[in-house]
Amino acid sequence: IQAADLGVEALGFENIVMVAAPYHPLATKRRIRTVDLQGQSILFSKVDCSYRRSFEQILAEAGVRIATPLVFHSVAALKQCVAEGIGITILPEMAVEQDLSAGKLVPLWWEEGPLEVSVLMIWFKERWLAPTLKAFMQTTRQELVVGNSK
Repeated sequence: IQAADLGVEALGFENIVMVAAPYHPLATKRRIRTVDLQGQSILFSKVDCSYRRSFEQILAEAGVRIATPLVFHSVAALKQCVAEGIGITILPEMAVEQDLSAGKLVPLWWEEGPLEVSVLMIWFKERWLAPTLKAFMQTTRQELVVGNSK
C-alpha cells in the first residue's frame, strides 16, 4: 500500500486455510485439486477481504465455477455454517485453530498450497494518535512478533 498520507507497517504473515465439516465429501480426499472445487458451495467472509480476492482469482484462472457464494459479515456465523456442512471456506488459520482442535472443522489440503496474506498496520500519518491507540499499536507489534516466532 502506497499513499502519502498513510503509514504502513508490515507485521508478519497469516496462513489462510481451507476448511470443511469432517463429513463433507471433500474432507475424505488426501489432496484437493482446484478442479475439485467446481460447483462447490463456498462460504466467504465480507467482500473486501484480500484473501477472498486471491482465492477467487485462482479459481477464475483455472476456469472453475463455484455454486453461488454465500457471504457472511460474521466469521462465527460463517464457521458455524461450514461446521453444519453447508459448504467450505477459507479463513485465517488463527480464526479456525480452536475449531480444528475440537474436530468441528477439518483442513482441506489444497494442491495450490497454503495461501498467505500480509498482516499490516495502517494509520493516517498526519492525524494525532491518542496514547491508548499508540499503546495498542505497540502491544500489537509485540504480540505479533512473539506469535510469529513460535
